[in-house]
Amino acid sequence: MTTTTLSIQAAARVVTCAVAFFLAPSLSAAPEDPLKSPSWSVMETRILEGRDYVFDDRVSVTVPAVAEDSTRVPVFASAQGFEAIQRMVIFVDLNPITSAADLTPATPMAEMSLGLEVKVQQATPVRAAVLDKDGVWHIGGGWVSAAGGGCTAPSIASARPDWRERLGQAGGRVWAANEGQDRRLSFTVRHPMDAGFVAGLPELYLDETVIADAGGNPLFTLRTLASVSEDPNFTLRLPPGSGDILIRGRDNNANRFSLRVPSDV
Repeated sequence: MTTTTLSIQAAARVVTCAVAFFLAPSLSAAPEDPLKSPSWSVMETRILEGRDYVFDDRVSVTVPAVAEDSTRVPVFASAQGFEAIQRMVIFVDLNPITSAADLTPATPMAEMSLGLEVKVQQATPVRAAVLDKDGVWHIGGGWVSAAGGGCTAPSIASARPDWRERLGQAGGRVWAANEGQDRRLSFTVRHPMDAGFVAGLPELYLDETVIADAGGNPLFTLRTLASVSEDPNFTLRLPPGSGDILIRGRDNNANRFSLRVPSDV
């Protein structure tokens, strides 16, 4: 009797599990990485914070097919056709420091762009991801082939005895693009952007930059890490009607810089 009872109970459990399997909602598979990065599963958690994501042609990333200088690889990321972009992040999959830049507008935008130069340690995908109002990351990117070593090379500034005197010197301009339909800001800051991988050279990089209108009202917050190239140069699309631009920033060692960029467009 005991043996028969246990068999009936075991059979009931099998039937219950089978019914549960067929009735359970199917889980949608994560999108397949079009760039076939060996570290994409790490990027999902480290950069995208576990949020849902899609690969989207509305997000474009322009990089050279081959990097002439692994310490200065130009990247231009653009996102168009969205309802309300809340963030744009640029990252390099196979770098020891994957994150490069995180741009957050004070007011969500339908279009955003960011140009900069990054270091690459080896051949790698370079990507941009924008977070739309739906809470989903939309991603674009491209491969760049490189001889490597860009992240572990010492900065040029570190060999100059007067580099501290130049630290934080900045310049910029506002100009019209697309036949005057939108305004762009470009600015450069003197900074070594050392990653701390060279003996005797500690980490020293621009950390946070706030871009504001003439009245001091923030337009963007830009967070950066040491994967951005030395003496960084940034170019971004401005919201309409922002007039002169005020820029204030600091590095991870509390050094600060400020700049006012006049606008005549």
